[in-house]
Amino acid sequence: MDPVTPKLRLQGVSKSFLAPRAQSATLAVADFNLDIHPGEFVCIVGPSGCGKSTVLNMVAGLDTPDAGTIELDGRQVQGPGAERGVMFQDYALMPWQTVAQNVGFGLRMQGRAFNHQVGVLAVRTGGAAPSSSGALRVKHDVLGRGFVGAMATYADAPGRPQSVAGGVDFTLPYIVQGGQNLLVIGNAAWSRDSAGAPVGGHYRLMVDYPNDNADIVVRMDRVEAGFNPALGFVQQRGIHRLGGNIALTPRPRQPSIIRRYEFNLLQYDVVWGLDWQLANAALSMKPLGVQFQRGDRVELQLQRQFDAPTSAFALFPGASIAPGGYWWNRAELQYNGAEARPVRWTVNLSAGGFYRGRSVEASTGLRVRRSPHLLATLDLVRTAVTLPEAAFAAQTVRLRTDWAFSPRLNTTLFAQWDNQSDRASVNARLRWTVRPGSDLFVVWNSAWPTGLERPVPWLQPARGGLVAKYVYFFRG
Repeated sequence: MDPVTPKLRLQGVSKSFLAPRAQSATLAVADFNLDIHPGEFVCIVGPSGCGKSTVLNMVAGLDTPDAGTIELDGRQVQGPGAERGVMFQDYALMPWQTVAQNVGFGLRMQGRAFNHQVGVLAVRTGGAAPSSSGALRVKHDVLGRGFVGAMATYADAPGRPQSVAGGVDFTLPYIVQGGQNLLVIGNAAWSRDSAGAPVGGHYRLMVDYPNDNADIVVRMDRVEAGFNPALGFVQQRGIHRLGGNIALTPRPRQPSIIRRYEFNLLQYDVVWGLDWQLANAALSMKPLGVQFQRGDRVELQLQRQFDAPTSAFALFPGASIAPGGYWWNRAELQYNGAEARPVRWTVNLSAGGFYRGRSVEASTGLRVRRSPHLLATLDLVRTAVTLPEAAFAAQTVRLRTDWAFSPRLNTTLFAQWDNQSDRASVNARLRWTVRPGSDLFVVWNSAWPTGLERPVPWLQPARGGLVAKYVYFFRG
């Protein structure tokens, strides 16, 4: 096993293209795997049409794979980035600009000047409740892939006049012994909710060791009660938070069946109030995790959780949780089929304590993909909760289908039923690109009651709506 983390990793990457006239799919890349380590110079060689350019376009972020993952420095590629450069097969220059202007065009479009980035956004809305918002962002590149930066926001709206926020942040990447990555990330931010309101702060420091056979993270946060930025949000205020994980992913010496093992010695998220009283906690470990060469994954997790609600709340009719502190233990078993398979199956089983009682949750999902036309997913979830005074079982069924009749006409259907609301609902969408830039959108929503003694009145929905929108692009 190579101890050095790959700089670039492609796992199970596949890509197909639709021929508009023939209405048939061409498989350009199938289950492609590649690791490129720091310092390596790699050439992809093959006959014309074998998928070389397709792979490079996906690595550059100019296209997305139908299946599989592409990771750069342990992070998934989700679009173009300044850390990747592309030289196209055909020239893509603006002949009216100089060489220097062509090179700097992309940087200017990103608000970049050399190793600086500046972004400004200002919005003004009118009507019965006029408001103004603005944001300023500056960044300075350091250490190759890192930065130090600052940000300021302003919002003036009814009920929240003159809300301001600002702060500084940094990401400092280091290469430690053996070519391993080490990231130090932090920020300090402050906000004032309105004119005369107290100032609240948010402080974070995180150390991340994201590498091929280990991922170790430690994160510390302090969020003061007055921190409430108008542009942005936080999960909880008035807390101290400690989180992180210690994950080990060794690879077998003979990886004929198993690609790698996945163990998590400890994953933790612990929250205290500003008075250091424990508010909630989630601790887990993964004693067993296996990723097979075909892409299937199996894992077992053991969990210990804590919650200390300050007021009573209802779980379901006839059962409520009183204020206090509650610890409970759970076990969870998961199976996830390979993403590259045309038919993918997932199963999740979880059982154990839950506040003053017990709960069992079972879910399964089926995904069918007929690239590139059809993608359908069906999910079934059942959660059974038993408390000393009552019991309840929640059930949910979800269906989604995406069907591309052609490159210009595609539809999406969402359908869901659950026994809590006793309602079945449907959301259907159609998009027809009449010509590039001109699109017709149609959306239909409807819902029916299902908890009735008589049959479901499919012809008389409880609510519904049909919306159509046409966008026309004028050419001069």
